[in-house]
Amino acid sequence: MARCGARAAVRAFVNAAPRTVKNGLRPRFRGLARRAGGLLVLSGVDFGRTRAYPAGQMGGLFVNLRGRQPHGVVEPGAEHEAARNELIACLSELRDPETQRPVARAVHRREGVWAGPLLECLPDAIMEHEEEVYEITFGAGAGAPVFHDLAPPGAIGWRRSGGHRRDGLLLAMGPHIRQAKVRDAAIADVPPTVLALLGCPIPEDFDGRVLAEILTDGVPLPGRTAGAPGAKGEGQRLS
Repeated sequence: MARCGARAAVRAFVNAAPRTVKNGLRPRFRGLARRAGGLLVLSGVDFGRTRAYPAGQMGGLFVNLRGRQPHGVVEPGAEHEAARNELIACLSELRDPETQRPVARAVHRREGVWAGPLLECLPDAIMEHEEEVYEITFGAGAGAPVFHDLAPPGAIGWRRSGGHRRDGLLLAMGPHIRQAKVRDAAIADVPPTVLALLGCPIPEDFDGRVLAEILTDGVPLPGRTAGAPGAKGEGQRLS
């Protein structure tokens, strides 16, 4: 109740404040707003009894690991891996109560999606939704229904304008772009392509390739980069 009241009060102030006031306050309180929002969202969670929790609304999930999280309860090593396996299995079996269809298209281990020196900082598992009609919400509390309807567009407080899809679109236009179809491209290919257009060197550890098929013949190609092992941007296709 307190969390709902705090959110309502902040929302009422934001809606009533003149644009000049909002523009002046935004750079001063941007970081504070993010931190306060995180505290409000997680304030009702008993982390001493929590083995896993979501990282945002788009499918990332952390195991509450001792030594990594401030109030971790799961021991590193075999217990950590067992907790992750259990989490992946439960989410893979989750079905929509109305359609009986699986909610998850797949539940990935982080090392199957990402690579690099900061891998340990990323969520332990990533739930890929079967349809773009689900999102993870916070603060439901123990014993609450697993599924509930989101507020319809136009409802008071509704600010969700869309979600995320696995597949994306690439649109490019400019003096060094030619008409072409892009096949088997990944989101990691965009930065090397932009650097090639700018005439900048591509770091050796960059993932992805230059999308040479969309560039005119006058653009010098710096060559294919040597990406980190296993980091191929798989599953994030552009068309």
